[in-house]
Amino acid sequence: MTNKPSKLQKYHLAENPSLQAAVEDLVSDALAENPSAQLLGQGSAWRAYELELEGEKYAVKISNGQTHSSAATSQSAERILAGQHVEALEHLVAFDADRGVIVSSLVPGKRLIDLSQEELSAIPDAHFKEALHHLVTATKDNIIFDPKPTNFLYDPKTGFGYVDVNVSELDSQYSADFLYRVEAAVSGFAVALQNVGTYGKAPTSTDEKELAISSIESGIKASARLTEIAGTMPDIVPPTSLLGIYSSTSINAGSKARQAATYKADIGLGPQPEAPGWTQGLD
Repeated sequence: MTNKPSKLQKYHLAENPSLQAAVEDLVSDALAENPSAQLLGQGSAWRAYELELEGEKYAVKISNGQTHSSAATSQSAERILAGQHVEALEHLVAFDADRGVIVSSLVPGKRLIDLSQEELSAIPDAHFKEALHHLVTATKDNIIFDPKPTNFLYDPKTGFGYVDVNVSELDSQYSADFLYRVEAAVSGFAVALQNVGTYGKAPTSTDEKELAISSIESGIKASARLTEIAGTMPDIVPPTSLLGIYSSTSINAGSKARQAATYKADIGLGPQPEAPGWTQGLD
């Protein structure tokens, strides 16, 4: 009995010599911290760099080497491959499990957390509707979105895109699990919008706090637009998921609004906000 060929077999980097050579050059530049290696982002296990070859742009993820294993790289490649049919997701191009390298299509756009107030307000409703369709359709196909704000991107021409998704078999599109996953995907996206300009940052100067205030307020408005649109699309977003979506995004919006009010008080633009009700009696 012969073993069935792996779906990943044709994606081995060695099958594409010209791409392999370009990736090896990029890896060398990245290890040498050469400024020519354009960093896209990084996490606990990977660093991602942009690579352009023959008019095509790619994202090259390089393992940090500390927690790397061939199996982990192969599993990451399999997760990307699972979303190959979803246009807005990154698509697997090649991988090298032994070296801890994955090459995928470059999802266009800026990370949500890097969008300006003007860029947020200019997002058309059509792009929000398309995003909701992507989130729900991909959820039906066993895709789970990692709701870190760094994993959602936006391009004014192509709309929203998504990276670093996970895969888990869904028991049924008519189950409570599906409804929960839709709620988590849409809520995660909405909360990511609320974190524009502030995620991972602790503003200290007056200028930084003024920027954080405008970012928070514009992010809350964009998130409200998304959830409002979700409520008008019962054929896409199950109405039974909406209560959880409204609840979680409202709670986070309240927290972000208090954060903005605190920054305003710090720079003399208003009073310190009252503590939330649940803290009463804790002092």
